Amino acid sequence: MSALLLGLMLATGVGINHASDWALDRTALPASWMRLLYGATQPGVTAVYLAGDRWAASAEGRLLIAPGEAVPLSAGEALRGVVARGEQLWAITDQQVLVLSPALGDVFPMALFGVEEVSAVGHASSCALVIKAQGGLWCLELDELVAHPLDPATSVDWQQGQPVGDLSNQVLRAFYAQELTIERLLQDIHSGRVLPGGMYLLDALGVVLLLQIWSGLWLWQRRRRLQRRVR
Repeated sequence: MSALLLGLMLATGVGINHASDWALDRTALPASWMRLLYGATQPGVTAVYLAGDRWAASAEGRLLIAPGEAVPLSAGEALRGVVARGEQLWAITDQQVLVLSPALGDVFPMALFGVEEVSAVGHASSCALVIKAQGGLWCLELDELVAHPLDPATSVDWQQGQPVGDLSNQVLRAFYAQELTIERLLQDIHSGRVLPGGMYLLDALGVVLLLQIWSGLWLWQRRRRLQRRVR
């Protein structure tokens, strides 16, 4: 048991020391481990939007992006839709446009386009990105960062929010990705916090290990004295 404990401490210590080099501080735990070890629960998701095989969701003040990113949202900010543009995912809220995936990039407030309070996102034959905001319908040109008013009679295919469904594990990982990483697990194993009362168990095992070392040295010294007497 002592040898196992010592090996575990050494292995987790090496992992913690090289967490940045091995990206352990940026790799989220599997959702099943989050639930089992930390009791992580599914966050309250208010909206999920899909763009091809990618998704974005808003939950408890965060914007969650596949596969495991989380961006803070301001109080009351609501996700209205997402648009895939090559490797990037553009998330449109009622207040701003965020360039996401593979990493957070630029953020463009809606005031930059001269519109505010977006309530819906869609597309039309004449415009790839249509938003409904104060003042009617607008065509958002992301490359030029301008918005053109559209005829209110324009036929628009509006994006609809999706149920979490099969994305539940991905949403859970994205929500806790910054807190529950492999580095965090190694730290909790190293300190014993991964188990209830684990710190005290680790303390007890540490005392046992010290006693073994002390008793081993004592027996070694005792044996040497006996050998000297025999001679």
